[in-house]
Amino acid sequence: MLLKWTVLGFLTFAALLNVAISVLSVQQAVSDALIAIASKNWQETSGVIVSSAVEESLNGRFGRVFHPRVTYQYTVDGKKYTGTRVSITIPVTEAGEAHAISAKYFPGSSVTVYFQTTSPSESSLSVAEPVGLQVFLSVFFTAWFCLSAYMLFKLSRSYKVPYREFNAELKSQFRNRLSRHSSGTH
Repeated sequence: MLLKWTVLGFLTFAALLNVAISVLSVQQAVSDALIAIASKNWQETSGVIVSSAVEESLNGRFGRVFHPRVTYQYTVDGKKYTGTRVSITIPVTEAGEAHAISAKYFPGSSVTVYFQTTSPSESSLSVAEPVGLQVFLSVFFTAWFCLSAYMLFKLSRSYKVPYREFNAELKSQFRNRLSRHSSGTH
């Protein structure tokens, strides 16, 4: 019986972890899609590229990851801002693509900067619609979340121990201990 509860505990933990990861992934995908939709209404201004490079980092899930690091300056209502976001969409992870993006933005060149009117420090060099991979990820992780929740529900229903059986086993163990105690054997 202990093994049954240990297995149930492990499976419940795994299912809850799966649900938590799914919820976070759905939240991130939806957040990215909402930012992309909102960016379609951002205002534009001119800016200047300050620096452009490719940064490499290690990511446990993807291995080596490459990101274009572009810094630009722009002015809104007489106030200077500095931005680093190149795109609203999902970050680049391949070296070739990151280098190609970085090469487009050489220092000193003029660019169009898109900024949020209510928060001009929020900017990007490009705006995008939430299509392709973002929509796929939103649908995929929503389905994954629903499947995980369903599996957790089914799991909780299939491993229930009937109350009478459990109660009878407890009474039996109690009687055995009581009889051993009263007969003097411990």
